[in-house]
Amino acid sequence: PAGVSFATDPGQFSLSPDGRRLALDLTAGGITRIWVWRLDSVDLGPLAGTDGVTSWPVWSPDSQNIAFVSANRLCRIPVIGGRIEAIEPAAPRASFDWGEDETILTADGGTEPIRRVASSPGGRVEQITRLNPGERHEFPRFIPGLHRFFFFVRADPLREGIWEGSLDGGTALRVLPAAVTASMAGDFVVYSVD
Repeated sequence: PAGVSFATDPGQFSLSPDGRRLALDLTAGGITRIWVWRLDSVDLGPLAGTDGVTSWPVWSPDSQNIAFVSANRLCRIPVIGGRIEAIEPAAPRASFDWGEDETILTADGGTEPIRRVASSPGGRVEQITRLNPGERHEFPRFIPGLHRFFFFVRADPLREGIWEGSLDGGTALRVLPAAVTASMAGDFVVYSVD
């Protein structure tokens, strides 16, 4: 629409798990919000209450809610609009993913490990990765149907790359040394390199 621009990289959008909607961060009138586009329509519009979003949106597994960061809080909102629920404090550019078990993996991208938290407020937060000195953990992505996830380790060349971790906090394994992000698409691992 006229007067609307991408708030971040145009490639940072999120397709709902049911494949019916696209969510992305757009700026209009100087305010960045999540906009939702129904793919069976030409119309898209802002999701009320998402003013000041600083992360890209992430869908719930049932495509009914969207998680995002605003005002240094990880929040969730129904895709049809409604009351926003603050889940936990989060860095402005935190990366996260919403799993089938209704938990969210969060990575602040700094000196904090990846954490697992319930997708509703008041849940217990648990650390599920362990940082080595000088490394950062980013971009967690659940592996559907398993209690495992991918994440990026930013570190020296011997440790940097995509690792596969376990939700129980067990030992992680480096699986893609040159990759930065990874996720599953059916039986395939789709990844990006820097």
